[in-house]
Amino acid sequence: LTVGTEGKATAEALLFEQFALQVQSQPVAGFQRLRLADIKWTALAGEGAAALAIESVALSGLQAEAVLDEQGAPAAVAPFVSAAGDAPKPVEEATDDAMPLQWRLGGLQIAGENRVAFTDNSVSPAVKLTLAISSLTLGEIDSASAQTETPFAIDALVGDHGKLTLRGEAAPLLAAPAVSAKTSVEGLDITGFSSYVADAVGYRPRTGQLYLDSDLKLSDKQISSDNRLRINKLTVEQADQEKADEMAGLINLPLDTALDLIRDKNDDVSLDIPIAGNIDNPDFAIGSVVNKALGKALQGASLAYLKYAIQPWGAVWMVGEKLTEQAQRVSFDPVVFQPGSSELDAQAVDYLASLAGLLNDKPFLRLTLCPVTNAADSEELAGEAGREAGENQLAALGTERGQRVKTQLVERFQLAPERLFNCPSNHRPEQKKSVVLVSM
Repeated sequence: LTVGTEGKATAEALLFEQFALQVQSQPVAGFQRLRLADIKWTALAGEGAAALAIESVALSGLQAEAVLDEQGAPAAVAPFVSAAGDAPKPVEEATDDAMPLQWRLGGLQIAGENRVAFTDNSVSPAVKLTLAISSLTLGEIDSASAQTETPFAIDALVGDHGKLTLRGEAAPLLAAPAVSAKTSVEGLDITGFSSYVADAVGYRPRTGQLYLDSDLKLSDKQISSDNRLRINKLTVEQADQEKADEMAGLINLPLDTALDLIRDKNDDVSLDIPIAGNIDNPDFAIGSVVNKALGKALQGASLAYLKYAIQPWGAVWMVGEKLTEQAQRVSFDPVVFQPGSSELDAQAVDYLASLAGLLNDKPFLRLTLCPVTNAADSEELAGEAGREAGENQLAALGTERGQRVKTQLVERFQLAPERLFNCPSNHRPEQKKSVVLVSM
């Protein structure tokens, strides 16, 4: 350690070992070894300021406990809050007369075995997670060069087997911090986050391993993130009806149905979820933004699968009714009939073959078949009878068409009849074609 007479002090290194911090006998943080190398302190003559530079910080054997209480506040702060419930006094802002401090950190490295335990008691059941950091590096940060980006890297395990890799650059000292980062997650057991998932989408994961590749950019308060998500063997159960209905409104389908539609043959779910927005926008809330992006991605993926499954014979679209009626549904192209006829032509049979293939591929799906007659049917029936067609004739024609469609699917394509539901026939004179509407 060298102390100069002109307001300078240097130290080759400071070494701390076996450090532990406890609050009311409860461990909060500690480490085995902390080394600060090449430390320089300088009073800047005539400028009323000082400069502190540390060339490197090396830490190992980190042990930390982060606990949130039932209100979501850090439990370690509780002993310092008065019995009257007053919050700690805020730190006063620095005045213009305060001596500014310029500082520089050449780099930070955390290595060895390091563990951070996290418990959140504000949700039920409580979330308990561990982060085992094998490596964390941080490049140079200089308060005199806020625009310079600092590289960082993290390698860690989340829980027992989830692998986290993070690489990027950041300018954290800017008035509007900038970040560019790539994140990879492999084999993360999402059941450990079940309370958060249930609170967000109304469903609790029962099984599932998460794989994620994410590219994130934050600049001038504009955030954009491309996220490629895969969850292996995902199963869910409803936990909150209101939240589940909100998510169904975003997808126009119940979440479990949408997930079932996009599962592959291994029961894995894959999604691309882009996220973008201005973090200063009053309407920007990360939870809401993520939910909307997830809903849009699920709707798009579900539609894409359904369109592919019935090509080239039909189209598919989603129809969202009022959420309180819980009437979200998927509608397919109708089965078309010639006016006045209940016979299925070759094109209709080919179309039903595509629908049967879809139902055979997704055994949980059910179809509703709703006949609709039109003015052309009425004219055709009137021509045969020599008088105006009555309601009973039109209803009988529609009913027969619905039964023909169901019979074709059951007898020719071996679908279980309990998966097919017929509606009463409906007469709509303005309808352009004579059809049986098909919906899921």
